[in-house]
Amino acid sequence: MQVPDALARGYNALVFEGPGQGEALYRQRLYFRPDYEHVLSQVVDRVVSRKDVDAARLGLVGRSFAGYLAARGATVEHRIAALVCDPPQPDMGHRLPPPSVARVVGTVLGAATRLSADRAEFFGSRAAAHGVTSVSAYFADLRRYTMLDRAAGIRCPTLLVESENDPIGGGAALLAPAMTAPTTVVELSAARGAGGHCAGLGQFLWAQAVYGWLDDVLLRAEAAPRPIPTAEPA
Repeated sequence: MQVPDALARGYNALVFEGPGQGEALYRQRLYFRPDYEHVLSQVVDRVVSRKDVDAARLGLVGRSFAGYLAARGATVEHRIAALVCDPPQPDMGHRLPPPSVARVVGTVLGAATRLSADRAEFFGSRAAAHGVTSVSAYFADLRRYTMLDRAAGIRCPTLLVESENDPIGGGAALLAPAMTAPTTVVELSAARGAGGHCAGLGQFLWAQAVYGWLDDVLLRAEAAPRPIPTAEPA
């Protein structure tokens, strides 16, 4: 729903597969990398070369794992005029136990994957995107994905989306205090149908909140801005 909603509002929209995703992973064998600014800058170079793009109004939306990737990229790529992270994931190792404990947990979960096809798929697909083959190695690699010490490098207005009951949510509490750019946190509720990962089935509410905020930020030069939402839209 993300792209149709963008197009309906008059935006141009680009969806791309970076390392660890789609063809870049399956055919090129490019795995996720924590220094995503090197990837993002090449994408922005390509985008701003197009005549149908307003280079002064580039919005970047990162969802799920890209809640880290987009934020990390924006710490260096300052041609981004508005950033959305859903949910923000500034430190992937934050939820992991200490390394010594994580190794034991990884070993136990690795054994469990041999007994459960669902668990094997869950951890196997994630490990493969990082170029590793075990749960323990996956946990170890996740610790490289932290950008809290770089958060002050983000210069553009930023929207952090938190959906109730999102199992990987809660990162706004870490990222917002580390930022110096104008930062807004919007909270979407399960009671209104937007609970779960990336707002679950509540994509209409998600679009209402996110694109309303983007309209305010990216179109501010053309019209008087409406108040930036600080909570779920009514």
